[in-house]
Amino acid sequence: QRITPNPSIEGKVVIAYWMMQGRAEPIIKLAKYVKLPFEFKGYTNPADWQADKAVLKHLFPNVPYIKTGETVMCETDAIVIQVCALANREELLGRNNQELIQGAQVRGVVKDILNDLFGLYFNPNWQTEQAKVLEKCAGRLKRLEKFAAGKKFILGNDLVLADFFLYQILYFLSKMGETILSPYPNLLNFMRNFEAIPEIRAYHESAEFRNKPIFTPGAPYKFPVQEQRITPNPSIEGKVVIAYWMMQGRAEPIIKLAKYTKLPFEFKGYTNPADWQADKAVLKHLFPNVPYIKTGETVMCETDAIVIQVCALANREELLGRNNQELVQGAAVRGVVKDILNDLFGLYFNPNWQTEQAKVLEKCAGRLKRLEKFAAGKKFILGNDLVLADFFLYQILYFLSKMGETILSPYPNLLNFMRNFEAIPEIRAYHESDEFRNKPIFTPGAPYKFPVQEQRVAKTSSSCCNLS
Repeated sequence: QRITPNPSIEGKVVIAYWMMQGRAEPIIKLAKYVKLPFEFKGYTNPADWQADKAVLKHLFPNVPYIKTGETVMCETDAIVIQVCALANREELLGRNNQELIQGAQVRGVVKDILNDLFGLYFNPNWQTEQAKVLEKCAGRLKRLEKFAAGKKFILGNDLVLADFFLYQILYFLSKMGETILSPYPNLLNFMRNFEAIPEIRAYHESAEFRNKPIFTPGAPYKFPVQEQRITPNPSIEGKVVIAYWMMQGRAEPIIKLAKYTKLPFEFKGYTNPADWQADKAVLKHLFPNVPYIKTGETVMCETDAIVIQVCALANREELLGRNNQELVQGAAVRGVVKDILNDLFGLYFNPNWQTEQAKVLEKCAGRLKRLEKFAAGKKFILGNDLVLADFFLYQILYFLSKMGETILSPYPNLLNFMRNFEAIPEIRAYHESDEFRNKPIFTPGAPYKFPVQEQRVAKTSSSCCNLS
């Protein structure tokens, strides 16, 4: 996703987070590498952050954030794009379609590992759970190890954003035990190459780095070791298959994107876990997972990589973002949407969902209020033109609309967005098809039961499809 450098931004650059490495460290290392002058604001008192949060000029205030003059951006994906924009280093986003897609795949796997590690660090029973978490991480690390073979950095001789995120999770793991990374010589070689970069080495030797704890000292866990634009690829041949479980779930934004771009494809909906395990064993991919897209013999997993590939196959690169502002704002919206989606999925799998739903919806309400404000006066979430964020935003609003008929009533701008999205001819045709109507919203085996069962959001008196 190429960006338009923004030399007009003026003012001191501040990158803010808690006074620890945590999730912000890849951003800090990136800024150091690109030689972007900035000041790090490390919060130690939650009250200080709450005071700043109240006055930050941003619809979704969160840490980490970057502030340039009066411009504030949150969400890690948006921040690293902004750092590249300010430093005029767009090549780090990806020099071609292959780098963009492979980088997105690596970052998706890294995020999964990071989420597992952070869950462990906050777990008061971490000592009994660590072995289980490391075993879960091992499968992903083995695939990363294979992928890193013979390379200086994760994609080759040139740095990309994925390197900064990969290094950080490997650093965390190295501090959890001296032998944890021993089975992965290629990843250890990657770490040595990354640490040898002059700007990284200088930062690692500084008091700024050495005096910053790895994680919040208040967490239960104690570390034992202290110390994008794309190039369309018309050469890809073969039938396109998009695969997921036989439900909407996480794959539905991909399906709607493919329908909208008129990309011919076949949907493979798994209903039997054994069928997925059989396919998983033979898929030619280092990180097999669902959803995935298969084009001929080429397989891609991770949602972020898949939607880029759909845009590439359909030659619709403008959906990634037509300029730097759309790229950054779209990433910010998608980050907020992912947070809501994770909360909803946690509820759907919770056997006590009936007692927990009100709490989850209250948590979502703060984000929905900001999205409501951001959507004011717009046809779609960024304006008159569709971007990828619209497909993801629509899906979480659709889920919410099925959880109760009045849940979205306080958000007229978001309801207007839904009506505009549903009025798109390709989306309307898909919604009226049996392909859509016969697909459950979520896995029937989950505890959660949707009270609103019709598959159309628009409130009409027409017939509906009951899914029981």
